Amino acid sequence: MTKIIVLAPVGGTSNGADIAANHQIVHLRALGHDVTLVVRVPHTAEYARFLDDHGIASHVLDYGWWGDLAEDGQAMRDAAVVGALAVLLDRERFDVAITNTVHMPWLAIAAAGAGVPHLWLIHEFPSGQFASTRAAYPFVEAFSNEILAASPLLARELSEYVSHTPVNYFLPYTDAPGLAPGGGNGAPRLVSVNHVSEGKNTLELVKVYELVRRRFPELTLEIRGGVNEPAYADVVRTYIAERGLGGVTFASDPAANWAGVRQNDVVVHTSHLETFSLTLTETLKGALP
Repeated sequence: MTKIIVLAPVGGTSNGADIAANHQIVHLRALGHDVTLVVRVPHTAEYARFLDDHGIASHVLDYGWWGDLAEDGQAMRDAAVVGALAVLLDRERFDVAITNTVHMPWLAIAAAGAGVPHLWLIHEFPSGQFASTRAAYPFVEAFSNEILAASPLLARELSEYVSHTPVNYFLPYTDAPGLAPGGGNGAPRLVSVNHVSEGKNTLELVKVYELVRRRFPELTLEIRGGVNEPAYADVVRTYIAERGLGGVTFASDPAANWAGVRQNDVVVHTSHLETFSLTLTETLKGALP
Protein backbone atom coordinates (compact mmCIF):
# COMPACT_ATOMS: atom_id res chain seq x y z
CA MET A 1 0.00 0.00 0.00
CA THR A 2 1.26 3.44 -0.98
CA LYS A 3 0.35 6.48 1.12
CA ILE A 4 -0.53 9.40 -1.16
CA ILE A 5 -1.34 13.03 -0.37
CA VAL A 6 -3.11 15.15 -3.02
CA LEU A 7 -3.39 18.95 -2.99
CA ALA A 8 -6.60 20.08 -4.71
CA PRO A 9 -7.04 23.34 -6.64
CA VAL A 10 -10.18 24.03 -4.58
CA GLY A 11 -11.84 20.79 -3.55
CA GLY A 12 -15.30 19.42 -4.24
CA THR A 13 -16.90 19.38 -7.68
CA SER A 14 -16.74 23.02 -8.81
CA ASN A 15 -14.22 22.56 -11.64
CA GLY A 16 -12.88 19.99 -14.06
CA ALA A 17 -9.51 19.50 -12.35
CA ASP A 18 -11.14 18.66 -9.02
CA ILE A 19 -13.74 16.40 -10.64
CA ALA A 20 -11.02 14.53 -12.57
CA ALA A 21 -8.99 14.13 -9.36
CA ASN A 22 -12.03 12.75 -7.53
CA HIS A 23 -12.21 9.89 -10.04
CA GLN A 24 -8.46 9.39 -9.85
CA ILE A 25 -8.34 9.09 -6.08
CA VAL A 26 -11.30 6.70 -6.06
CA HIS A 27 -9.38 4.55 -8.54
CA LEU A 28 -6.29 4.72 -6.32
CA ARG A 29 -8.37 3.60 -3.35
CA ALA A 30 -9.76 0.71 -5.40
CA LEU A 31 -6.17 -0.35 -6.05
CA GLY A 32 -5.60 -0.50 -2.30
CA HIS A 33 -3.67 2.75 -1.78
CA ASP A 34 -4.17 5.11 1.14
CA VAL A 35 -5.19 8.61 -0.06
CA THR A 36 -5.44 11.90 1.80
CA LEU A 37 -6.93 14.93 0.07
CA VAL A 38 -6.10 18.52 1.04
CA VAL A 39 -8.67 21.16 0.00
CA ARG A 40 -9.14 24.87 0.61
CA VAL A 41 -12.92 25.06 1.02
CA PRO A 42 -15.06 23.25 3.61
CA HIS A 43 -16.86 20.16 2.33
CA THR A 44 -20.50 20.18 1.39
CA ALA A 45 -22.51 17.42 3.06
CA GLU A 46 -22.67 15.54 -0.26
CA TYR A 47 -18.91 15.76 -0.84
CA ALA A 48 -18.17 14.74 2.74
CA ARG A 49 -20.28 11.61 2.15
CA PHE A 50 -18.38 10.94 -1.07
CA LEU A 51 -15.04 11.03 0.77
CA ASP A 52 -16.37 8.93 3.64
CA ASP A 53 -17.90 6.34 1.30
CA HIS A 54 -14.54 5.80 -0.37
CA GLY A 55 -12.41 5.96 2.78
CA ILE A 56 -10.56 9.11 1.73
CA ALA A 57 -9.10 11.20 4.55
CA SER A 58 -9.11 14.98 4.13
CA HIS A 59 -7.82 18.23 5.57
CA VAL A 60 -9.03 21.78 4.96
CA LEU A 61 -6.20 24.34 4.82
CA ASP A 62 -6.14 28.01 3.89
CA TYR A 63 -4.12 28.49 0.68
CA GLY A 64 -4.29 30.24 -2.65
CA TRP A 65 -2.65 30.19 -6.05
CA TRP A 66 0.59 31.79 -7.26
CA GLY A 67 -1.42 34.63 -8.76
CA ASP A 68 -2.82 35.54 -5.34
CA LEU A 69 0.59 36.51 -3.98
CA ALA A 70 0.17 40.13 -5.11
CA GLU A 71 -2.63 40.50 -2.57
CA ASP A 72 -1.72 41.86 0.85
CA GLY A 73 -1.21 39.12 3.39
CA GLN A 74 -1.36 36.21 0.94
CA ALA A 75 2.38 35.49 1.07
CA MET A 76 2.22 35.00 4.83
CA ARG A 77 -0.83 32.76 4.51
CA ASP A 78 0.81 30.55 1.92
CA ALA A 79 4.07 30.34 3.86
CA ALA A 80 1.96 29.04 6.73
CA VAL A 81 0.33 26.38 4.55
CA VAL A 82 3.75 25.08 3.50
CA GLY A 83 4.50 24.60 7.19
CA ALA A 84 1.17 22.84 7.77
CA LEU A 85 1.79 20.52 4.82
CA ALA A 86 5.30 19.78 6.09
CA VAL A 87 3.81 18.73 9.44
CA LEU A 88 1.34 16.43 7.65
CA LEU A 89 4.10 14.86 5.56
CA ASP A 90 6.22 14.23 8.65
CA ARG A 91 3.40 12.92 10.81
CA GLU A 92 1.65 10.70 8.25
CA ARG A 93 4.80 9.46 6.46
CA PHE A 94 3.40 9.78 2.94
CA ASP A 95 5.18 7.98 0.10
CA VAL A 96 4.04 10.27 -2.74
CA ALA A 97 2.78 13.86 -2.97
CA ILE A 98 0.62 15.06 -5.89
CA THR A 99 -0.29 18.64 -6.81
CA ASN A 100 -3.38 18.86 -9.02
CA THR A 101 -2.78 22.15 -10.90
CA VAL A 102 0.19 24.18 -12.05
CA HIS A 103 -1.00 27.15 -9.98
CA MET A 104 0.14 25.95 -6.52
CA PRO A 105 3.75 25.34 -5.37
CA TRP A 106 3.00 24.73 -1.68
CA LEU A 107 2.98 20.92 -1.56
CA ALA A 108 5.95 20.75 -3.93
CA ILE A 109 7.99 22.89 -1.54
CA ALA A 110 6.91 20.90 1.52
CA ALA A 111 7.59 17.58 -0.25
CA ALA A 112 11.08 18.69 -1.27
CA GLY A 113 11.87 19.55 2.35
CA ALA A 114 10.56 16.18 3.53
CA GLY A 115 12.27 14.17 0.80
CA VAL A 116 8.93 12.88 -0.55
CA PRO A 117 8.62 12.25 -4.33
CA HIS A 118 6.33 14.82 -5.95
CA LEU A 119 4.15 14.50 -9.07
CA TRP A 120 2.56 17.50 -10.75
CA LEU A 121 -0.76 17.08 -12.61
CA ILE A 122 -1.17 19.92 -15.09
CA HIS A 123 -4.40 20.80 -16.91
CA GLU A 124 -3.56 24.25 -18.31
CA PHE A 125 -1.89 25.23 -21.56
CA PRO A 126 0.77 27.91 -20.89
CA SER A 127 -0.89 30.41 -23.22
CA GLY A 128 -3.84 32.81 -23.33
CA GLN A 129 -5.41 33.06 -19.89
CA PHE A 130 -2.61 30.96 -18.41
CA ALA A 131 0.34 32.46 -20.31
CA SER A 132 1.78 33.63 -16.99
CA THR A 133 2.41 30.00 -15.99
CA ARG A 134 5.28 29.77 -18.50
CA ALA A 135 7.50 31.54 -16.00
CA ALA A 136 6.71 28.85 -13.42
CA TYR A 137 8.12 25.90 -15.38
CA PRO A 138 11.74 26.16 -14.22
CA PHE A 139 10.35 25.82 -10.68
CA VAL A 140 7.89 23.09 -11.69
CA GLU A 141 10.68 21.05 -13.24
CA ALA A 142 13.02 21.54 -10.28
CA PHE A 143 10.35 20.43 -7.79
CA SER A 144 8.84 17.48 -9.72
CA ASN A 145 9.87 13.87 -10.07
CA GLU A 146 7.39 13.57 -12.93
CA ILE A 147 4.86 15.81 -14.69
CA LEU A 148 1.54 14.43 -15.93
CA ALA A 149 -0.43 16.52 -18.44
CA ALA A 150 -4.15 16.18 -19.10
CA SER A 151 -3.71 15.38 -22.81
CA PRO A 152 -1.03 14.20 -25.25
CA LEU A 153 -1.06 17.64 -26.92
CA LEU A 154 -0.44 19.43 -23.63
CA ALA A 155 2.34 16.97 -22.75
CA ARG A 156 4.04 17.72 -26.04
CA GLU A 157 3.81 21.48 -25.45
CA LEU A 158 5.07 21.23 -21.87
CA SER A 159 8.08 19.30 -23.13
CA GLU A 160 9.21 22.56 -24.77
CA TYR A 161 9.57 24.12 -21.30
CA VAL A 162 10.86 21.05 -19.44
CA SER A 163 14.06 19.28 -20.44
CA HIS A 164 15.15 17.05 -17.54
CA THR A 165 11.94 15.87 -15.84
CA PRO A 166 9.76 13.14 -17.44
CA VAL A 167 6.53 14.50 -18.97
CA ASN A 168 3.70 12.02 -19.57
CA TYR A 169 -0.06 12.38 -19.90
CA PHE A 170 -3.37 11.04 -18.64
CA LEU A 171 -6.90 11.36 -19.97
CA PRO A 172 -9.70 12.39 -17.60
CA TYR A 173 -12.19 9.70 -16.72
CA THR A 174 -15.73 9.99 -15.49
CA ASP A 175 -18.06 7.41 -13.98
CA ALA A 176 -20.74 10.00 -13.20
CA PRO A 177 -24.28 8.57 -13.28
CA GLY A 178 -27.09 9.85 -15.47
CA LEU A 179 -25.14 9.97 -18.74
CA ALA A 180 -27.53 7.78 -20.73
CA PRO A 181 -29.16 10.04 -23.35
CA GLY A 182 -32.85 9.94 -24.06
CA GLY A 183 -34.57 8.84 -27.26
CA GLY A 184 -34.12 10.47 -30.62
CA ASN A 185 -37.59 12.00 -30.93
CA GLY A 186 -37.76 15.45 -32.45
CA ALA A 187 -35.42 17.31 -34.74
CA PRO A 188 -31.68 17.20 -33.98
CA ARG A 189 -30.37 20.12 -31.93
CA LEU A 190 -27.04 21.64 -31.05
CA VAL A 191 -26.56 21.15 -27.30
CA SER A 192 -23.96 22.47 -24.86
CA VAL A 193 -23.70 20.96 -21.38
CA ASN A 194 -20.87 23.26 -20.29
CA HIS A 195 -21.58 26.07 -17.87
CA VAL A 196 -22.05 29.61 -19.15
CA SER A 197 -18.80 31.49 -18.68
CA GLU A 198 -16.15 33.40 -20.55
CA GLY A 199 -13.73 30.50 -20.14
CA LYS A 200 -16.20 28.16 -21.85
CA ASN A 201 -16.63 30.73 -24.63
CA THR A 202 -20.43 30.60 -24.67
CA LEU A 203 -20.76 33.81 -26.69
CA GLU A 204 -18.61 32.36 -29.47
CA LEU A 205 -20.87 29.31 -29.52
CA VAL A 206 -23.90 31.56 -30.00
CA LYS A 207 -22.14 33.44 -32.83
CA VAL A 208 -21.26 30.19 -34.60
CA TYR A 209 -24.84 29.00 -34.20
CA GLU A 210 -26.02 32.26 -35.76
CA LEU A 211 -23.93 31.53 -38.86
CA VAL A 212 -24.99 27.88 -39.10
CA ARG A 213 -28.65 28.79 -38.74
CA ARG A 214 -28.54 30.80 -41.95
CA ARG A 215 -28.18 27.50 -43.79
CA PHE A 216 -30.34 25.44 -41.42
CA PRO A 217 -33.08 27.81 -40.20
CA GLU A 218 -34.90 25.09 -38.25
CA LEU A 219 -31.84 24.23 -36.15
CA THR A 220 -31.99 25.10 -32.44
CA LEU A 221 -29.36 25.52 -29.74
CA GLU A 222 -29.92 24.46 -26.14
CA ILE A 223 -27.42 25.55 -23.46
CA ARG A 224 -27.94 23.21 -20.51
CA GLY A 225 -25.09 24.13 -18.17
CA GLY A 226 -25.47 26.39 -15.16
CA VAL A 227 -24.54 30.08 -15.09
CA ASN A 228 -21.15 30.48 -13.41
CA GLU A 229 -20.72 34.13 -14.37
CA PRO A 230 -24.03 36.08 -14.29
CA ALA A 231 -22.52 39.23 -15.83
CA TYR A 232 -21.13 37.23 -18.75
CA ALA A 233 -24.46 35.43 -19.15
CA ASP A 234 -26.12 38.86 -19.46
CA VAL A 235 -23.69 39.72 -22.27
CA VAL A 236 -24.68 36.53 -24.08
CA ARG A 237 -28.40 37.16 -23.62
CA THR A 238 -28.02 40.78 -24.76
CA TYR A 239 -26.26 39.65 -27.93
CA ILE A 240 -29.09 37.19 -28.66
CA ALA A 241 -31.72 39.87 -28.10
CA GLU A 242 -29.97 42.56 -30.14
CA ARG A 243 -29.45 40.20 -33.08
CA GLY A 244 -33.04 38.94 -32.88
CA LEU A 245 -31.65 35.44 -32.77
CA GLY A 246 -34.29 32.80 -32.22
CA GLY A 247 -33.90 29.15 -31.37
CA VAL A 248 -31.60 29.57 -28.36
CA THR A 249 -32.78 28.27 -24.99
CA PHE A 250 -31.08 28.10 -21.58
CA ALA A 251 -31.95 25.09 -19.42
CA SER A 252 -29.62 26.21 -16.59
CA ASP A 253 -29.91 22.89 -14.79
CA PRO A 254 -26.33 21.64 -14.28
CA ALA A 255 -27.42 18.88 -11.91
CA ALA A 256 -29.42 17.30 -14.75
CA ASN A 257 -27.72 18.74 -17.79
CA TRP A 258 -27.34 15.35 -19.49
CA ALA A 259 -30.87 14.23 -18.66
CA GLY A 260 -32.37 16.39 -21.41
CA VAL A 261 -29.89 15.41 -24.11
CA ARG A 262 -31.35 13.22 -26.86
CA GLN A 263 -29.61 10.49 -28.82
CA ASN A 264 -29.84 12.46 -32.07
CA ASP A 265 -28.51 15.74 -30.63
CA VAL A 266 -25.10 17.08 -31.58
CA VAL A 267 -23.10 18.00 -28.46
CA VAL A 268 -20.85 21.02 -28.94
CA HIS A 269 -17.79 21.79 -26.79
CA THR A 270 -16.34 25.28 -26.70
CA SER A 271 -13.57 26.70 -24.55
CA HIS A 272 -10.89 29.37 -24.70
CA LEU A 273 -8.38 26.89 -23.30
CA GLU A 274 -9.10 23.21 -22.90
CA THR A 275 -6.99 20.09 -22.67
CA PHE A 276 -9.40 17.14 -22.71
CA SER A 277 -12.60 18.19 -21.03
CA LEU A 278 -14.70 15.94 -18.83
CA THR A 279 -17.80 16.82 -20.85
CA LEU A 280 -16.04 15.49 -23.96
CA THR A 281 -15.29 12.28 -22.06
CA GLU A 282 -18.94 12.10 -21.04
CA THR A 283 -20.04 12.64 -24.65
CA LEU A 284 -17.89 9.73 -25.79
CA LYS A 285 -19.24 7.58 -22.96
CA GLY A 286 -22.81 8.36 -24.04
CA ALA A 287 -21.95 7.56 -27.70
CA LEU A 288 -23.25 10.96 -28.75
CA PRO A 289 -22.22 12.83 -31.89
